Amino acid sequence: VLEDVPSESELVLDARRALHNGSAAEALALVGRARSLYPSGGLAQERDALEIDALVKSGARKAAQNRAREFLRRYPGSPYAKNLAGLLE
Repeated sequence: VLEDVPSESELVLDARRALHNGSAAEALALVGRARSLYPSGGLAQERDALEIDALVKSGARKAAQNRAREFLRRYPGSPYAKNLAGLLE
């Protein structure tokens, strides 16, 4: 019997909700699951930006800055780029 696999959008939405509710650790776990199940998914930019936000809120600022640099290299024209660039200042 196959386990029910959530869609990429369900995982990203659940991660966003977890972060909004103050659970950065849960958000990071959900983002990790989304990345594992959908490594090249259509929501990769949103997922990665959400992960960076969760890292900041969990106190892992250095890791967030490293991920932000990587994100900006990968997606320089992203709508998330302006917000993420603020982490690097």
